[in-house]
Amino acid sequence: MKVDPNDPQVDVSADIPRQPGLAFDVRLNLQNEDELHLAAGEVFWASWFPSSDPKIREQYRNAVTGLLAGSHRIVEYRRLGSPVVAELQSRGGHGWETLAKSSCGFLPLKWATRKCILRNDIAAKTLGLD
Repeated sequence: MKVDPNDPQVDVSADIPRQPGLAFDVRLNLQNEDELHLAAGEVFWASWFPSSDPKIREQYRNAVTGLLAGSHRIVEYRRLGSPVVAELQSRGGHGWETLAKSSCGFLPLKWATRKCILRNDIAAKTLGLD
């Protein structure tokens, strides 16, 4: 975990690089004393606030642990090879359900041409989630 006392917005951050058992980079942080952030893959970035709310903290904990354990996934929608929209999804009663969405493009999603799934499959297989 990295603590930077000179950053006026990021109070605490943790960068978890891709490694055996983790298929993609994950970045976690607390900003402005009340915003919990999760970033993964190339473009997914979402925040949960206020962190003082126990329900919000539980949603964030569920998003982070689900992504690390492999029960959640990131779906990146790509255009011309670059991701433009990403969704954090969990498996629900009717398939995959979107929990959070982020975007870095301005064109409609229908213009995206390819879908890329980021899922910690090693953990998912270990937990019997496939």
